[in-house]
Amino acid sequence: NLLDRDRNISLEDLSYSIQEHIFAMLTEIVERAVAHLNKKEVGLTGGVAANRRLQSMLKSMCEERKIKFGTVPLDFANDNGAMISWTGILWFKKSVKGINTIDPYWRPEGIEITDT
Repeated sequence: NLLDRDRNISLEDLSYSIQEHIFAMLTEIVERAVAHLNKKEVGLTGGVAANRRLQSMLKSMCEERKIKFGTVPLDFANDNGAMISWTGILWFKKSVKGINTIDPYWRPEGIEITDT
């Protein structure tokens, strides 16, 4: 157990470390997609858009690549059923099939990125 008292790791430190690793991975994945697709902008939406640390990491990556970065106003940075439903409508219109399996060994490097 990582929170074992003998190790002297606080819940705050553990949570911060996990967040940093997750956001670093997300930033790297976005950077790869931007490079692969030669995109000139990145947008951050949804509930995670309210997280200033993720905003900072993505903004820094975008500045290094000299591309635009934008996020929704905080009032709109929510997770809600309407956004999920709208995404479903957009997927349906593009004939995107839903993901119905979970692969614990899945890696983003295995996904073919297209510009369509």
